[in-house]
Amino acid sequence: MTAILIIGIFEALFLAGLILTKKQKNKPDYILAGLLLIMAMTIVASYVEQYNQANNFPYPFFIHVSPPLIFLHGPILWFYIKSFTTEKFVFKPQYLLHFLPFVLAFFLMWFSTYSKPVAERIAEMQSGKFKTHPAYPLMVTGILLFTQGYFIWGLVLIHRYRKRIRNYFSKIENIDLAWLRFILIAAIIAYAINSLLFLSDYFFNLFNYKVMQLYTFVVGALFILSMGFYGLRQTNVFYSGAQISSGNHRQKINSGIQSKLTSDEAFIHELLSYMNEQKPYLQPEITLNELSRQMNVMPEYLSGILNRKLNIRFFDFINQFRVEAFKDACLAPENANYSIIALAYDCGFNAKATFNRVFKSMTGFTPSEYQKKAQ
Repeated sequence: MTAILIIGIFEALFLAGLILTKKQKNKPDYILAGLLLIMAMTIVASYVEQYNQANNFPYPFFIHVSPPLIFLHGPILWFYIKSFTTEKFVFKPQYLLHFLPFVLAFFLMWFSTYSKPVAERIAEMQSGKFKTHPAYPLMVTGILLFTQGYFIWGLVLIHRYRKRIRNYFSKIENIDLAWLRFILIAAIIAYAINSLLFLSDYFFNLFNYKVMQLYTFVVGALFILSMGFYGLRQTNVFYSGAQISSGNHRQKINSGIQSKLTSDEAFIHELLSYMNEQKPYLQPEITLNELSRQMNVMPEYLSGILNRKLNIRFFDFINQFRVEAFKDACLAPENANYSIIALAYDCGFNAKATFNRVFKSMTGFTPSEYQKKAQ
């Protein structure tokens, strides 16, 4: 099992190096690299603690160094998610408060452990006496509440972000942070189990501390691998070419159009006519910015029309036309020999899973059920 810790250390350093050396870096990349390096330091401290216990403590400095470092994981992970889900993310001075629990944990460990003579620290570690100190349950409980709190907070940020991007994009499967949501849910379960094991051991003396610590950081190594692998590939919509609010895609409404837009109803009629005649929804990558450019209006105006007047998000607006186009294609005799997914792609969809999910939610039928019904 200790071999997994070594692998975790090197994979964290390797992935951080890949992120820092890639050509197009942005703020989330730097934050993710920092998170990986902090996690690598935590696992290094854990590995040395395991080595100490097996080799008569040649490095006593590392006794209980890892627990306070865990209090850095939640805040830095929060910054990573925040930078992905916030346009023009800027680090604010008040964000330093996120590191206060780490500072408190460090001073708690200082007064309970770090300030003691080396011989006493080793004796407490060998005998397990350190678990009788009030600092032990405080640290374990703090880690449980703190990590769970940040993981759940991260899920809330992702949920809000996933709702928001539906106002700007018709294709969201590569930018919806589904991978990070899955990792956070898995982390909530894994970290909760680890913390509850430590608490159970504190009250009932059920488990071996060394074994529990080893398994805890093995989970951390797997977390690092997942974060680094998917984070390296993730595109950020706020730093990529498909930004939600890009000045390059905003055009002023010219005088001719402006006179027509004195009535929102007139623009809605123009928009629906354009959708039916020009069929911009057939473009798989169509965005709010691109459609507003084609309509020669500001993105904010088009978004307001969709949300306030039509009570629909851009994602649903575009895919509604695609679904109707697919339904028409199913009725056309010349399409009898084409597969369902081929027809879906012709109608603007470019992901089978998204097509199936959208079609089911809008019609109540699966595509195959509808095709059989239509025939």
